[in-house]
Amino acid sequence: MNRRWDKKNGLVLPEDRSKELAELVGAIFGDGSMNNSVSKGFHLRLYGNLKKDKVYFEYLGELLKKLFGLRNVKISGHLADNTIRVRVCSRTLCEFLNNELEVPYSPKLDLKIPDWILNQNELFVCFIRGLFDTDGCVVFQKQDKYQYTLIKIACLKKLAVELKNKLEEIEIRSYICKKGPNPRNCDLVIRRSDSLNNWIEIIVSNNERNMTRLKFEKNEIARI
Repeated sequence: MNRRWDKKNGLVLPEDRSKELAELVGAIFGDGSMNNSVSKGFHLRLYGNLKKDKVYFEYLGELLKKLFGLRNVKISGHLADNTIRVRVCSRTLCEFLNNELEVPYSPKLDLKIPDWILNQNELFVCFIRGLFDTDGCVVFQKQDKYQYTLIKIACLKKLAVELKNKLEEIEIRSYICKKGPNPRNCDLVIRRSDSLNNWIEIIVSNNERNMTRLKFEKNEIARI
């Protein structure tokens, strides 16, 4: 069987490891899941906040179509739990993501940056943008009379260490903060003004809820 295409879904697998492909892998590492159950089938799913992420998930849907030529990308909103979901059913796609792009099947218990991304800074920038846009946020906090900005990315500690070390290569300093009772769960946090400015200039965001807050922070930095 030719695994480079899936006639049913119109899918054609890309030969190149592009920036857009790295961004998609980052998004899957964030709020994505991938199943390879014989009984339930092969599914790729991405989850977000229905109220805050609708425009971004439409972007992800178009990205999947562009990268793989997919005709059948399902985007659905669920009012009961305020979620929006992107879903693709394709064994060929799931096996490609797992075998060639190093995306693990669920549960995601041992995440590491794929080697093809780790070795190229321009691909890493896109990867962490996708991760940030699905599992990250911009937080404004007050301490006494001062307000400061944090960028946070929720992830497993092993992945956070890799991200921290890689970010230092592009002059973005961060620290790791424990999150909840499970020692494996943490936040990667960026607080220093020079690192925030470098994030805004280099990584940015494709998610409207993050872009709005980053633009505010950029304006604040410009006033200093």
